[in-house]
Amino acid sequence: MHIIYTFPQLIEARFCKRYKRFFVDVIYNHSVQTAHCPNTGSMKNLLQPGQRVWLSQSQNPKRKLLYTLEAVESEGNIVGVNTIRTNAIVYNALQKGLITRHVPNILSIQKEHQLIKGVRLDFLIQGHCGPLFIEVKNVTLKEGSKALFPDAVTTRGTKHALHLTKLAREGERCMLIFLVQRNDCSAFACANDIDPTYTQAIQEAQAAGVIIEAYQCNIDPSKNVLYLDTHPLDMS
Repeated sequence: MHIIYTFPQLIEARFCKRYKRFFVDVIYNHSVQTAHCPNTGSMKNLLQPGQRVWLSQSQNPKRKLLYTLEAVESEGNIVGVNTIRTNAIVYNALQKGLITRHVPNILSIQKEHQLIKGVRLDFLIQGHCGPLFIEVKNVTLKEGSKALFPDAVTTRGTKHALHLTKLAREGERCMLIFLVQRNDCSAFACANDIDPTYTQAIQEAQAAGVIIEAYQCNIDPSKNVLYLDTHPLDMS
């Protein structure tokens, strides 16, 4: 595995509850603190009272909430839940040449590429093989040995899959990367029981030639770093 991301200092706390989607209460320094939860998904199977969590502390004195939820311990594994960091992690991996099987000889990386008005894809890569459109999704859900996405119905994710499918049918090179922010999975699959519409959209994307890969990570809170396993998970 390769270090590709360094967090701000991670602070250990204990989870109490999540509410109003973007708030969690934790116990830190023997008192209850409210932290920002930067994850719009359900975080299914992750949040149990009393479990260990890790926070980052904002350096902005004007920010309303001082802490941000970064990771959660689940089944003895550390799971990254801050979806705001997902693109930065993949960007670092691309820059370091760690995702190379379908992305060789990168000349430039454009972030937040506007495809059409109101629609952006995470990256547009220019290389010797021509342009490559990339969309990235963060994965936290695991059942058995499989990483699953999504953990809640995702109309936005379906929309992105359909746009990639359209581009692929027009002859463009497209890729969908699932970043699994845990390291205890041996395979990846769509969570059909949660969102069958998304599963169908992914199947259509694959049939159209969209490259789909899933990579898993290992977070070490003691060193404030994230490692990437450069071997893609089995797609089942």
